[in-house]
Amino acid sequence: MLGTATKVGRPMITKYHLTNTVGYANGLVAICNYTDKYIALWNPSIQKLKKIPFTTHEPHAHPPSPDFRMIHNYGFGYDSTNDDYKLVAIVHFGDGEDVTLSFQVSVYSLKANSWKTIQNMPCGGFSLYSDYLMFSNGALSWLMSKLDGEDQYKILTLDLASEKYREFPIPDPVDGGDIEDYTPDLGVLGDYLCICLTLYDYRRDVWIMKGNGVTESWSLLCSIYLLGKPLLFSENGEMVLLMMERKGYNRLYWYHLEKKNFKKACRLRRRPLTATICRESLCLLLDDDPIKSSKKRKFSNE
Repeated sequence: MLGTATKVGRPMITKYHLTNTVGYANGLVAICNYTDKYIALWNPSIQKLKKIPFTTHEPHAHPPSPDFRMIHNYGFGYDSTNDDYKLVAIVHFGDGEDVTLSFQVSVYSLKANSWKTIQNMPCGGFSLYSDYLMFSNGALSWLMSKLDGEDQYKILTLDLASEKYREFPIPDPVDGGDIEDYTPDLGVLGDYLCICLTLYDYRRDVWIMKGNGVTESWSLLCSIYLLGKPLLFSENGEMVLLMMERKGYNRLYWYHLEKKNFKKACRLRRRPLTATICRESLCLLLDDDPIKSSKKRKFSNE
């Protein structure tokens, strides 16, 4: 069951609202401010944040062209080996819409309070498929794609302690179909890396990786015909909480994995939303003034 919701003060307010949540670990949320070019590590439980400037990048070897572009992608996680919180920045240098020139990968250590450039990621002709880097079991993972001719996808993982890469394939479609007919979406569900394969906005197959980085451990959790983003398991593990848009509202539904039915959890605001699972923490971040908190309210079950 879902209890009382607490509305908290917004950690960053910008003129054009160009902010985005880029990760979560142990009660801390990393939020990117694209207007002022910094990232805030925010603890919503105690309303404290620490600002971190964007990573710098080395001068690019290719001469700039009118189509030259540079895109920053960030991820956030916890390195339990060194008891350190880390940000990872992937700077994508491109020339035109589909031409990747190179990447640069940097890591920020909260303990050292500094950025450093690390070994570049193994691309093999693949490019970043999405903007999100997902944290699970001490590593950040992201989806790579090669879309020239036959579509191909792979998952690339960076271990935050060793700063070494691993790569492995996504699961095959359950019906033996063509992966070109599916849209992949990487996420985290509970303690598992999760990937949703959506067939023509019609059916969504939800897979979880039960063994960390073990390709053979991909397990089909469920196939659903109402498209929703899986957020978390219920306490007994029998249900999954899904967020989906229905009749103009963002709604949360419980999906029972064995009975294969839906139960309405609550209705949210009538506006686009993204959801981040965040457990309460007393982790201190010694930086700016506290953000003003707000009132509590109950979820609507309408």
